Amino acid sequence: GRGIMTGLSIDKLSMRFDLPDGGHVQALQDVSIDLKAGELLSVLGPSGCGKTTMMRMLAGFETPESGSIMIDGRDMTAVPPAERPVNIMFQNYALFPHLSVADNIAYGLRRSGMSAPALSDRVDELLHLVRLKRFEGRKPDSLSGGQRQRTALARALARQPKLLLLDEPLAALDRKLREETQIELVSLQRQL
Repeated sequence: GRGIMTGLSIDKLSMRFDLPDGGHVQALQDVSIDLKAGELLSVLGPSGCGKTTMMRMLAGFETPESGSIMIDGRDMTAVPPAERPVNIMFQNYALFPHLSVADNIAYGLRRSGMSAPALSDRVDELLHLVRLKRFEGRKPDSLSGGQRQRTALARALARQPKLLLLDEPLAALDRKLREETQIELVSLQRQL
């Protein structure tokens, strides 16, 4: 890595995908980024420019062809996804339709073996944080787009990741809700 001991340091990350015809697509070429703890970064660009590929590498779902990923001074380049202090909220939210809001939020915590009282407290704290306490028993299909998004956000925050990745978090929202959500995300990020 190139420097900072806390936060995220990406150094010369490159990735290409082979095509069936023998050619390849260069998804990323020598991308370097340094973020201090508490910083917020928005990555903008046209479809196919490598934004999602970079996020998938940060989360551990793709292995870079070259370069390194450091989080809090620790090399994460070859660390499996489940062992990284990273969580990703996908564009489609990927909520479980058969689970309530509370159970969607609790899902990752249950799998980590957290005790029932601690799990209940953490879910309650997250429901308050994203203003969904009175919706905790509802299923995703009975929620508005903004409420589904806040459920997915609470679930992504549940295990207190050091790095939270949001893949086009505002794409499915109308303009008014998009503007409100931008303000909300910045406010939430400052609180945490």
